[in-house]
Amino acid sequence: MSTSALLLEVAQLAVNIEAMPALRNLTLSVGTGRVVSLIGRNGAGKTTFMRAVMGHLRPARGSMRFDGHDLASLPRHARAAFGIGYMPEDPAWCRSSRSRKTSRCRCG
Repeated sequence: MSTSALLLEVAQLAVNIEAMPALRNLTLSVGTGRVVSLIGRNGAGKTTFMRAVMGHLRPARGSMRFDGHDLASLPRHARAAFGIGYMPEDPAWCRSSRSRKTSRCRCG
């Protein structure tokens, strides 16, 4: 990991789904060692943002950097190797003891 104080830097990110703008000019930064939560109503763009960071959606414009690496130049598997991912809200996932153990290991 670099010595940068920022782990995730997103600037002026715009993502369209088909012809519809889903994110417009999102800018945020997450410091190394910080825990952040995305909160918003349905359709606000939380999942769209995460899919763009993970590489499942291609931004129309803007930049994303993770630990100093330009995410636009990295395929999905390379982003996953950095630990970029998310756990969707699904109560069924948390019912098994194995999934609880996995999430404890990943999240602290």
